[in-house]
Amino acid sequence: MSVKEPGGLTKYEILAAETTAKELTDMLGAAFVYDIDKNQTAAKYVDILDGKEFTDSNTGSPVKFQGIRYILAYFIYSKYAGVSHVEDTFSGMVSKNRNEAVNISAGDMKQIRNDAQAVAFADFKLLQDFLNQNNDLYPLWNCAPLKQPFSPKITTIRKTFN
Repeated sequence: MSVKEPGGLTKYEILAAETTAKELTDMLGAAFVYDIDKNQTAAKYVDILDGKEFTDSNTGSPVKFQGIRYILAYFIYSKYAGVSHVEDTFSGMVSKNRNEAVNISAGDMKQIRNDAQAVAFADFKLLQDFLNQNNDLYPLWNCAPLKQPFSPKITTIRKTFN
């Protein structure tokens, strides 16, 4: 995955940039991501980029999140694991095969991706808790409460006898 693409970037660098843009925007919102990108050296953003220890408001215990860079590393690895063996050719998408290597199954590949995403989401949950507790420092953080899934209500039940 080190082939240079137009613009002098490797396929990995392109994948990392695309994954970073999508995942961060989905998690934090476009305005917040833009502000973080423009002010990376600000102390308040260094904390969320590199991780910070804080007191959990629910338990009163100290906890630490690893930071946005850590979260992104796992999202990028998850994406890379899914596409690293795939090459785009004129005759379509192919998977290279060598005599001394055997491709793993699609199920194993999916498990690797899911495990990496689980690590990223677990740390994002801690980051989210930190941002919610310190929302006065991060005015662009706008975490709306998750909507409850639709659950239909049964209004009448008819009992039939045979």
